[in-house]
Amino acid sequence: MWIARIDLSNFKAYQNQTFHFPKPNDGKNLVLIGGMNGHGKTTLLEALYLCLYGEDATHHLARAGLKENAYAKFLQGALHGSAQIGRASSMRVSIRLMVLDDYGFDVTRTWYFGTNRETNAPARWLLNGRGYSPNVAIMGQAGSGKTRMMLKLLAQLREQTGAPVLLIDAGKDELADRPELARDLGAEVIKVPKAPIPLDMFAGSDAGLESARDVAMDFCASLDKALKDGLTDNQKPRVVEALKPLLAQRQRIPLADIQKTLEQHYEDNGIKEDRVLSSLRMMNQYSLFSPELTPVEFFGKSRILAFGGAPDESRRLALFLLFDALHRYLQTLPEAPMDAKFHRAVRLAVAIDEAKPLLAAKHDGLSKLVRLHRSHGLTVFMASQSPDDYEGQSDDYMEQIGLPVCFKTNATSTAVLNNMFKAKRGLNFSALEPGTCLTVLDGAATRVIAF
Repeated sequence: MWIARIDLSNFKAYQNQTFHFPKPNDGKNLVLIGGMNGHGKTTLLEALYLCLYGEDATHHLARAGLKENAYAKFLQGALHGSAQIGRASSMRVSIRLMVLDDYGFDVTRTWYFGTNRETNAPARWLLNGRGYSPNVAIMGQAGSGKTRMMLKLLAQLREQTGAPVLLIDAGKDELADRPELARDLGAEVIKVPKAPIPLDMFAGSDAGLESARDVAMDFCASLDKALKDGLTDNQKPRVVEALKPLLAQRQRIPLADIQKTLEQHYEDNGIKEDRVLSSLRMMNQYSLFSPELTPVEFFGKSRILAFGGAPDESRRLALFLLFDALHRYLQTLPEAPMDAKFHRAVRLAVAIDEAKPLLAAKHDGLSKLVRLHRSHGLTVFMASQSPDDYEGQSDDYMEQIGLPVCFKTNATSTAVLNNMFKAKRGLNFSALEPGTCLTVLDGAATRVIAF
């Protein structure tokens, strides 16, 4: 194995530079790098070590000025000067390793920077550390950069952890029409209802009568939240009782079978047809989901789900069933492992763009994902227009937002300010400059230059 190429971007003196190295021949396997003082010889060695070993390289590079416990400080100083002036937000080193003449692979490490406006230091937040809540709320008015920020953070997470990302565009289909985004996330794009969500939404319901009852109650609650006027107190028990036998006996149940079962229950019990049936008939005009994949198969791969072509009630039902299915699946998993520094492994990131309508619905499935599954390796990202979108959420829900990020917006909710930004007054979101956001770092509200 030999190093064939090193690519540097915004790393110390190298803004964009590629070095090529020949294949060793005749036992000559040494590479000599010469040059005058200050011309980048040691920088190349630093780049090599840091790309291959990250923070673990620190004890190798004391001679190069990288001392123990100084990793973050070194990275701050390593960002190329013109990049800092232009507010570039990343530094990258890539190494091409060849095994055979025609076979090799790349090792790439990218460091991302936002700048703390008060200190001019890079802004860093540990997603999965001990005592950290891994959920992120990104807010800002239209055009402020909230979606851009969320995608930037997801790209970092994906590159650093390799965890799958479930990105949900709950508004339009804009994210689904960005092939570079799908490529960066390694994601399959699904536009609902042009294509169904290929997931067995009711997986595990046939494990026993209690499981069937719980899944039936979840479906009833999701349908109640999805319909504009909800379900009546009479309709709710009918739905649950009708569906329990079906869910206890069957696997891979499509929505059409839910409709047929309810129709038969109404007919057998002489119940007059109502909007439960009419709503399901309307929803079944579209292909919302198809029970093709198990939760393990579906949630184990990155996907972008876009709902721009789905009617509101159909969109809400599909998403609420998806949240319920993910909650039940995570409950079956052991806790995600931790390393020696108590960093918990990230198993899955769920990201929701245009989250306001889903927050307003106060669906229990979304709340459970935020509140209950940190230990299972789940992180949830939500992008919406204002902190006011979280008005009325429970205190324990709000406490699970580990990283609030707010760009320019006209927010008024004092309760949200208290819970998210650790401040009772004095926060003026409407005065934030373009590209600048307010967040919380080390327990204090901090302005950060994001881009």
